Amino acid sequence: MIVMFMMKLSVVQLMLLFCALVTVESNNNPEGTQSDMYAVLRRMSAVMAEQKVEMEHAKTKMNDLETRLKAAERKVEELQREGDEKTKAVQEMKIWTNIIGSDVKNLKINSESNKVAFSASLVTTNEGQIGPFNTGKTLVYKNIITNIGQAYNPNTGIFTAPVRGVYLFSLFVLGVAGADATGVDLYRNGEFVIPAYAHLSGQNYVNPSAGVNLLLEAGDTVYAFLPPNRKIYDNVHRHCSFSGVLVFVM
Repeated sequence: MIVMFMMKLSVVQLMLLFCALVTVESNNNPEGTQSDMYAVLRRMSAVMAEQKVEMEHAKTKMNDLETRLKAAERKVEELQREGDEKTKAVQEMKIWTNIIGSDVKNLKINSESNKVAFSASLVTTNEGQIGPFNTGKTLVYKNIITNIGQAYNPNTGIFTAPVRGVYLFSLFVLGVAGADATGVDLYRNGEFVIPAYAHLSGQNYVNPSAGVNLLLEAGDTVYAFLPPNRKIYDNVHRHCSFSGVLVFVM
């Protein structure tokens, strides 16, 4: 647009110049007017040729500037896209960081819950006989030796599985003279599993024991149960004990 306007303006100026020159020459030398007109025309042609070259050069420069402007605009768009992509990448990285942090926390919690082991005996300081009772009784092993994971409750005598897995349980019992038999039974969720049982048969004492692997679900309970009309004995030497350990998670 600018280039075309400049070209039109130059033509108008040349025409005005031509008219002025013709008028002057006609007034001064009427006879030489025709030859002078040819001279003026030649000069006009030369000037117009120069103007055309200059206009072409200006047009080339304008096209070059337009090309650079378009390239700059494309670069700005690319930078904006890159900025958006970087922002998106940062947001995704934050999301993954939160997920990984949550996974690490869960792994830590699971790792802690996978550490389960306990051992406890019946009495703490005084020795004594437990039983016989007319009805069975859940034994409460109050003397805590080990209770990693706090899955065994020393107030109730009940072990509660924190995770699904295989657990190893053991019972050790001391029976003394004064009864035909002695022993303790192991129960899971209120159901009999295995006994630690023995007849005295005239002996002063016996030491029955039992051990078993159990597959437990999280929340399952295990405890030792003293059947009716049986008695056991314990003292500070921890003859009667109840133990359990998580072997592996399932």
